[in-house]
Amino acid sequence: MKLFKSIISSVSHSMGPFSVNRVMPQQEITPVGAFVFLDHFDISATPEQIPKPDGKLAHPHRGIATLTYLLKGEVTHLDSYGHKGTVDSGGVQWMKAGNGIVHDEWAKPINNKLIGLQFWLNLNAKGKSESPAYKALSNEQLPVVNIGKLGSTLKVIIGKYKNYRSDIPVESRQLLFHLSLKSGDEIQLPLNKSDQYATFLASGLIEVTGEELQPSQQGFLRNGIKKTSILAKENSELFIFGGEKYEEPIVSGGPFVMNSEEEMATAYKEFQLGKYRTIDYSKI
Repeated sequence: MKLFKSIISSVSHSMGPFSVNRVMPQQEITPVGAFVFLDHFDISATPEQIPKPDGKLAHPHRGIATLTYLLKGEVTHLDSYGHKGTVDSGGVQWMKAGNGIVHDEWAKPINNKLIGLQFWLNLNAKGKSESPAYKALSNEQLPVVNIGKLGSTLKVIIGKYKNYRSDIPVESRQLLFHLSLKSGDEIQLPLNKSDQYATFLASGLIEVTGEELQPSQQGFLRNGIKKTSILAKENSELFIFGGEKYEEPIVSGGPFVMNSEEEMATAYKEFQLGKYRTIDYSKI
């Protein structure tokens, strides 16, 4: 039986002077557990080509937690609640937007490359009303497990795998794994049959129970799956994410994700009134 109920390809999306691969959403919200957004970026640039932090790219968020994971490069975060942090290759930064925040990010390519992913996780009604928070973890602080027989690894970015758990906060049973697969390796990955899952292939070529997934494609797994078999046909960087189904109403508008149109109107109004505070760039 085929495990994917659908496979989509990412589309090019402008992000400042560069383009990123918009994986989801595309034409409509397609939540996977609490995950509602995914951008994949693979940018070639010199440090001089990256915009400097001057506030022009600063923007608000509300009702979600953003998560940026780097495969290569360095990213610095600064927000209107005074949080500041820098992560480099293999590291992750998480920001709970809660009831409203403004943040800015700027990057430093390594060997003229900046590669990574940004996810948004939808917060529940309680989380949407809470104060913002921020957490950064380095590559060394994320659990890595050897899997397969040829040296493949699984990194736990969100959630847990066996007895290995990430310190990134979550409201419910959610997971995000980075599988770095060696060509020819085949692994069996257990899943919770009541949860929702998707796979995104950043690079390489894989088969999931006989179905091929190509670079920049995302496969939505069917419901009720207990495990999946993954074969790497090339060295591959694969991401598996998802979890418990989000049961509350979803209303998305720009950088905000709320539970009702009324809440969305309030989110925009309070941003315009300056209630999300401003960034102090003197902290740079």
